[in-house]
Amino acid sequence: DISAEETKLKQTKANADEFAKYQKLMEEKKAQFAIASKQLPQTDEVPMLLKNISQAGIDAGLSFLLFMPEPEKTKNFYAEIPVKMELSGTYHDLGVFFDRVAGMSRIVNIKSFEMNSALSGKKGKGGSSIRPKAVNLAKGKGAKNQGAVQDAVSTLNIACLAETYKFIEAPAAGSDNQEAQDTGKKEKGKKGK
Repeated sequence: DISAEETKLKQTKANADEFAKYQKLMEEKKAQFAIASKQLPQTDEVPMLLKNISQAGIDAGLSFLLFMPEPEKTKNFYAEIPVKMELSGTYHDLGVFFDRVAGMSRIVNIKSFEMNSALSGKKGKGGSSIRPKAVNLAKGKGAKNQGAVQDAVSTLNIACLAETYKFIEAPAAGSDNQEAQDTGKKEKGKKGK
């Protein structure tokens, strides 16, 4: 009987050692989750994040032709919030905007962007080089318009999709089942009438 109790005691000590290890692991995971959740805004923070993205573009010197949040795409514990944007500005302005968006504390990805020169209309997708048509200005003739033409040559129209994310709290256990049951009861009640 003493031998069985000693074995049980050894097992309990081993379990206690494992518990401490798992407790430490749990604390590490909680810290990682806290860091990740700071990058995923809560629902009430999303409008401010969208305003910050817009302000970053304005501060970079871009003009917004379109800024349209699209419907959310719900994933496991987060939702994707796509924002369709059409901008106008120089290549340098675009680079400054991308740099400012990259420096935000929240996760924002810029996807599927297209650029075309305001003058030539040539298009490039995601990093393609754009070479506007050369503009030939005769000396003296049209020299005062040279600045306007140069601005038009260097101005780009940019269409892109910014994607940010928000944290979604897990539904309470059984709430989905309860909703399904309630919906089923309502459907049965409608059929019986």
